[in-house]
Amino acid sequence: MVEGSPYRVRGLNLSGAGLVGEIPPGLGSLTELETLDLSDNNLGGNLPPALGRLSNLAVARFSGNLLTGEIPPELGSLSALLQL
Repeated sequence: MVEGSPYRVRGLNLSGAGLVGEIPPGLGSLTELETLDLSDNNLGGNLPPALGRLSNLAVARFSGNLLTGEIPPELGSLSALLQL
């Protein structure tokens, strides 16, 4: 992304994209994100606490993965979150 660019990522749908590994904490820098769908992949590990920075996030889908651990308390501050 070009510095100062007016473009912002508001939705990211990678459902069934064959992703493996862990969810990168860098997703927390997509601060305009409203929808995040990472369902039906082979993602493992914990949800990164950095996702708690996504204050505009309304829908987050992680089903169909191999995630472990508890939901990070940082996600409790997502006041726009309607679906997890």
